[in-house]
Amino acid sequence: MNKILKLTIFVLVVLALLSQAEVIYISNTSATDSIVATRLADQIEQIREDNIDLQSKILTNASFQSIASRAATLGFSDSKDFVSVYTPMPIALGR
Repeated sequence: MNKILKLTIFVLVVLALLSQAEVIYISNTSATDSIVATRLADQIEQIREDNIDLQSKILTNASFQSIASRAATLGFSDSKDFVSVYTPMPIALGR
């Protein structure tokens, strides 16, 4: 065989090996990117669920505050006194 044929075969083998190495590298990179993207998607979903829970809590608190302010406007007040009936009432005795 002449030198040109040997050189051509050598170059083709080297190119084939380099192209296989590149394919392996690209495959590993895309697999790693896919894992990272999956983790990010899971984190985004968790944050969305947390946001929904927080919005619900905010709306509940706002509702309670709204009810309390309306009650105060209407004259209702928060009674701190403890009321208890120790003696039976006449209505309760009649039944």
